Amino acid sequence: MNLSRRELIVLLASQAPAAKRRVPLGFTLYGMRSMPLDDALSTCARIGYDAVELALMPGWPAEPKLLSPAARRQLRGRLRELGLVLAALMENLAVLADDAGHAANLERLRRACELAHDLSPDSLPVIETILGGKPGEWDAIRVRVAECVAEWGRVMTEHGVVLAVKPHVGNAMRTPEAVVWLLEQVRNPLVRAAYDYSHYQAQDMDMRTTMDMLLPSTSFIHLKDTRMEGGRREWRLPGDGTVDYAEYA
Repeated sequence: MNLSRRELIVLLASQAPAAKRRVPLGFTLYGMRSMPLDDALSTCARIGYDAVELALMPGWPAEPKLLSPAARRQLRGRLRELGLVLAALMENLAVLADDAGHAANLERLRRACELAHDLSPDSLPVIETILGGKPGEWDAIRVRVAECVAEWGRVMTEHGVVLAVKPHVGNAMRTPEAVVWLLEQVRNPLVRAAYDYSHYQAQDMDMRTTMDMLLPSTSFIHLKDTRMEGGRREWRLPGDGTVDYAEYA
């Protein structure tokens, strides 16, 4: 089924069984790095999105160290004024860092958790991250990955914030089975999954099968399309590729 982005918004909204369970449709500011933060938020609100995800990596406008207490209060008020839910905060952590890098990752997670509480204390956003590594090495590194993510989970427990780990076709953790195994090892209710079918479609995996495996442990869902161009797969906006969004909804 080919849907316009506007039709997709209507379709997703129609799936909610009750207003209180309605899932907001948001846009990540990951791709708006060059825009001033307020301009990016205003653009999302003007288009009609319900929610946003802030990118916290170094060099993005919402990097926590760039936001003073006054700036955080202003940003919180601006989100409220624009009617935008802060659905998520994006980090991009390399799980198998050296000792210094691991300590830096823990500090980045603490700062992200603090920002979550400062910006949306009544409805804490999810913090989502990929894990890095290379395709094909999962079996060799998965025990070390689980140990590191378990330590990350202790930070999340301290702050009461959910961490959603995302498989990536270009990383070591790239399959639903790997995610399920990791979560079973970590056993922390605040460490969950981020679901992004595009990374499974890129591996020719069936949508329903991957959803059946992961949705019970999923706290964050991506909408991103894919399309083959010149023999290679490219990421696209929803509706510009081959994902069946009626089935997705």
